[in-house]
Amino acid sequence: MTENPKWPSYRTGDQNIIFAIGVASTNFTLLESGLGLVFTNILDLESDAAEIIFSKLGNEGTLDILDSYIPKCSWTDKAKDYAIHFVKCFKICLDNRNQLSHSNVMMGNVGHPEHRVGLYKRTKKGHTESSTPTLAELRSVSDDIRILYDYCLAFNNAMVNERGEIPIFSSSVFPWPEKPALPRSLHYSRDPQPL
Repeated sequence: MTENPKWPSYRTGDQNIIFAIGVASTNFTLLESGLGLVFTNILDLESDAAEIIFSKLGNEGTLDILDSYIPKCSWTDKAKDYAIHFVKCFKICLDNRNQLSHSNVMMGNVGHPEHRVGLYKRTKKGHTESSTPTLAELRSVSDDIRILYDYCLAFNNAMVNERGEIPIFSSSVFPWPEKPALPRSLHYSRDPQPL
């Protein structure tokens, strides 16, 4: 049996665009595990219990609880500040992922260096919204998601280590990371957008 090197045989759009959207989706799956880690540590839950609760709440429910609980939790002000920044960034990444996952893809001027892709979707209110990011902008959305995941792991390690939970390492082993800039938001509008 030979494999078809032209899979898929139907039109999907520019391979670079489709790949960028796929990488964003894969990176977001990692980021969701990071959200579960933040949820577990901020609420000081056992990991098994946290996993069950997190899976039932979903992203939006988890974010609502974190928004309410972070200011009240017993973590240091620094840890709270890092967690608040993570939640703010996560919300942007979640919105971007949702936009990409629910959009149809139209191709613009593929040969042009500033080649844009047309993304459009129907809202729950029945309106059509669209966005026309460049390939570089789509890659940036994907990279922002991965940067936030790496930040999440680093600040969780620093936070737990600072609290003195076992194992305890020198703060140089788990330093507090720099906060990443807020991720870029994909701009969707009901106004027509040129490709």
